[in-house]
Order: sequence, then C-alpha cells, then structure tokens
Amino acid sequence: MAASVHQLTFVVLLPLYLQLLFQHKARVLITLPGFMLGFAAAAVAVINDLNAGMGLLDIAHRYMTGASATVAGPEWEGSLLRFDKLLEEKSAVALLLLSLIGPQLAGLLLFPRGSRLRLLWSAALLNLVFAISYNVTDRFTFFLPGAAILTILGMIQLRRILPRTAARGTLLSLSALSAPVVILLTYSLYANGVITLPAHKEQLPYRDDIRYFMVPYLRDRSAEHFVRAYEPVVPKGALIIADWTPMGAMRSAQAIGLLAGRTLATCDDDVAIRAAMRSNGVYLPRLSYCATVAQDHRLEEQPVGYSLHAE
Repeated sequence: MAASVHQLTFVVLLPLYLQLLFQHKARVLITLPGFMLGFAAAAVAVINDLNAGMGLLDIAHRYMTGASATVAGPEWEGSLLRFDKLLEEKSAVALLLLSLIGPQLAGLLLFPRGSRLRLLWSAALLNLVFAISYNVTDRFTFFLPGAAILTILGMIQLRRILPRTAARGTLLSLSALSAPVVILLTYSLYANGVITLPAHKEQLPYRDDIRYFMVPYLRDRSAEHFVRAYEPVVPKGALIIADWTPMGAMRSAQAIGLLAGRTLATCDDDVAIRAAMRSNGVYLPRLSYCATVAQDHRLEEQPVGYSLHAE
C-alpha cells in the first residue's frame, strides 16, 4: 500500500520494513507480490526512463525522492515537517484527521501491550507525524498505510476492552463502518455544494481533485482526457516542459503512441528553450513548479495550458 500511495510514504515506513525483516527473515518474502503490485503504478514511467538512457541508480533516485537525478534544486524536502504551516493549512489538516474517525482513534490512543503491536503503533505514529506536517494539499493520501495499521490495532484493542455482551459484535461492526460513512458523507456534502474542501492551487486539466482523491474506486479518465485534448494544441516537434504530475500522463501517452514527435522535459531540465521557440515552439501544460521557466518569457494561453514566447 505504501509503495502505491507515494514513494515518500514508502520511505517513512522503511524502519518498519527493516524490523520486520530482522524478526521474520524469509517469511517477509510473502509481501513481495504486494510490493510489486504497488510499484506497478510507476512501471510505465520507469520503462520510459530506461528507453531515454537513464541508469537504474538515477531512476531509483527519482522514484524515491521525486527529484531530478542530474539538476540540483528545491524539491520535496522544503515541504517536510512544516509544523509552522498547520494553522495556515488547517482545512487540509482537518481532512487528514477525518482518517482517525473510527477504530483508528482507539488504535492511536491506546498504547499496545505486546512488543510486536508496539512496533506497528510506532510505525503508524511516524506516518501520522510525517503526513500531518507534509505541506501539500492532499496530505491525507500519505496517511493511508498508517490509517490501515491503526484500524487493525484499534479493532484488537476494542475487542480487548469491550465487555463480552451481546452488543459487543454490533459495536465493533459500527466502529469499523464509521470511517467510510464519514468520508462518504463529507464527499456527498462537497458534491452538493454544502462545504468546500481544499484543492490544489492549480489543478490538472480535466481533473476534479476531491473526486480523484476521496473516491479513488470510481473510474477516472482525467489523465487520458488531458492528453487527448492536449495533443492537437502542441504541434509535432514542439518541446513540452512540465512538472512530474502531467509528465507521468504524457510519458504514458507516448508509450501507447500519443503525443508522438513531441519532446518532453521537466521544469528543472537543462534544455535549449530559445532554440525550441524558433523551431516548433515551447509549451507548458500548467505553471505549477515551472515558475522559473515562465517568468523569463511571455505566456500565451492555449485551450489547454500555455505556449512560451520570447519577451
């Protein structure tokens, strides 16, 4: 789950993995299919990086950090442990705290007795501290593994402390259902315009952030819609400069034959922008994370994104 949620969540839980490896040794191999399934989300991008000539170490560096392996610059580390931003981003923090409604809250507040359960509790607490202080709008998605761990711990603790009565099973079932009900109720209120939930300052074209993150089991074709709408905007031979999120969609598109003949570059890549302008043009799907590129040029708004021109 951590591998499929985000690489940083995987890194945060690394101490748990190492401890489990030390305790259980070869039995940990049964988790490999789950890790491979989680990592499969990055498979297309990895294949494209290999085809582009990147080495395995460079690809691993980019996957684990989200940073360029060749160009230095401010990356994700500037958003880590930003407790000073909690009040400023209180809506995003409140959305994360919804993940604690249900048996997860009992799992967090009731310290386990056994050493093995304490290990899981410590890992979940570390995940919570990381996620709540990670200064991004969708921070609650980074807490999914921790919420799952706390749910398991909470059910164990509730079974231990609740009296053995006829109502015990009903209470346990209701506690397990409370979190999904609250999440669905929150999304329903948002969908009907009753409440406003935090979203990215600049969302991806054709993507509803809240729907994408809060009901991920619903079919979402926003990446495909974006690429198909973007293809007629950008002529063949043009240079497209983008941050990593639309870049993933465009690399996947090129793997199946879309956006053929277009050159892709990240915002911090050292590319000949002036020469590309004189040729077939330079395009930006969005301005996020590419402000340094955009500030030195004149922007012309396109049906999707922008084109760059010399001042």
